[in-house]
Amino acid sequence: MTPADRFLLSLAVRSGLLGDSDQEKATLLAQAASPMAESKDVSRWLLEEAGVEEQSLAQVMANHFGLTLALDPLVGRDLVQARGLVPEHLARRLRIVPLEQTRGGLSIAIDNPVDESRLADVVQATGSQVHPVVSTRSAIERALGVLYAPTSESSSERPSFALKTEETVSPATQRRPAIGERRDGIPREEDVGSARRVEALIAGAVRRGASDIHLEPTEQWLAVRYRIDGELLHADPVPVEGQGAVISRLKILAGLSISERRLPQDGRMRQEVDGRSTDIRVSSLPSVWGESLVLRLLDPASMIKRPEDLGFSVQQRERWTRVVSEQDGLVLVTGPTGSGKTTTLYSTLHRLNAVTRKIITVEDPVEFEVPGINQVAVRPELNVTFSSVLRSMLRQSPDVIMVGEVRDRETAEMVIQASLTGHLVFSTLHTNDAVGAVSRMINLGVKPFLVASALRAVLAQRLVRKVCPSCRGNRPPSAPPGGAPDAVSRNTPKGYSKSSLTCSQCGGSGYHGRIGLFELLVPDHALRESIAQGCSLGDLRARVRAEGFPTLREDGLSKAARGETTLEEVLGATINDNN
Repeated sequence: MTPADRFLLSLAVRSGLLGDSDQEKATLLAQAASPMAESKDVSRWLLEEAGVEEQSLAQVMANHFGLTLALDPLVGRDLVQARGLVPEHLARRLRIVPLEQTRGGLSIAIDNPVDESRLADVVQATGSQVHPVVSTRSAIERALGVLYAPTSESSSERPSFALKTEETVSPATQRRPAIGERRDGIPREEDVGSARRVEALIAGAVRRGASDIHLEPTEQWLAVRYRIDGELLHADPVPVEGQGAVISRLKILAGLSISERRLPQDGRMRQEVDGRSTDIRVSSLPSVWGESLVLRLLDPASMIKRPEDLGFSVQQRERWTRVVSEQDGLVLVTGPTGSGKTTTLYSTLHRLNAVTRKIITVEDPVEFEVPGINQVAVRPELNVTFSSVLRSMLRQSPDVIMVGEVRDRETAEMVIQASLTGHLVFSTLHTNDAVGAVSRMINLGVKPFLVASALRAVLAQRLVRKVCPSCRGNRPPSAPPGGAPDAVSRNTPKGYSKSSLTCSQCGGSGYHGRIGLFELLVPDHALRESIAQGCSLGDLRARVRAEGFPTLREDGLSKAARGETTLEEVLGATINDNN
């Protein structure tokens, strides 16, 4: 056993990952130290035989050596640049992932920084000083598969979005195709690389935590962008000669017609990545240079969350729990597209899902299949609309109903009728705040006294990026343009997050993950009377503000004060309450 192996075992014992009092582990420890185990990989033994958790071992090593922990080394990285730092055969043999070249040397991810021989081999091969970042063995292996995927092109062979290329095609020398026309014709069936390319594309997005994949044809290549934490980031482009094969492969998997390239299409598919199944919604839209595809990745783990994980405060969580425990009434969730309304509703329905309740939903489309819940998809071409399905749903004797969106007067009247006849109804609206939902329902044609009687609560929400926990720091808070309002000044925290350019969790952005901002309006008796009397939207807002109703911006400022997000994120996602 090498000195590095003995040190790693000693570190595991000192940190509590292995205990001398644990007879079974102590026996295995003795076996690992025996002469027959001289060539044994100690880190693998700790994980596979001693039962040590992979992430715990990586965290212990990172803490001991004062290194950064990167559970996903490739997040925020320029893959083309990183791929050219270390040859593939060397990276796989040494089990390291090149990250970036800095003035101080080469940054790499490694699962065992104790092994100095591996680090020395990297120094000798590259001639650069090595700066290790700790990761897990499985994360290293996954990252190597993505970084050196067979379909990826090197930066010298294919242009990268991180660098400008001189090899461009002049529009004057290339015929502009008609809308929806494929430039390279029907893809060749012998293009077997398209399947691997599509798998690598989806796997890379899932491992980086992306919510969407955008495939956008241009003159030179098929541009690829991942939406991570609400922001679009460039990934390796697909060569123009492979565009047709990739698009067709995705359309076949999603059940779309590959012969139809001039009309929009929508489909679904399911892909397994690292043993986890991911539902994918595919949208095809003809554009000038070919078909543009957007793949929406629907991860069950991200769709079903606890209220505290959504971002509810303790008070909001208690009030929301009371509201959704009612036997009847209308509960509305409002906000723009991409504000997390669907996640909030699915998480709530998952909590209400029980053998004693019958739950039916009508959605456009069905985002995520929940066992135990009857879900119906809208199909306008067959006259299966929100209102028509809702009318039939009431004959099914449901306890809880969820209508994807209230879009017209007929649907609005139907949800009100259902909520007043013994059903708990959830739905969504596109309004700026909670009070605006009341005005919206009345504008759709529902009588004010019916809205006042049926409405149990309105939840308005937004999504903002969370401060990265790996590179949290302090810097003076930046004031908003034109000076900070009084509400902002009162709630400005003493310090804000500052990102590290070498942080592998956030890639230098300073943010990792997202959290919700909420305002929960539960009408009291006085507010119901005002609604029934048909008070204007301005009067309703003035009334709830006079009663101290906490707004979206105030909820965001309190989260910023606790260091969960930043002032810039809150001001960008909310409007001034004084307006």
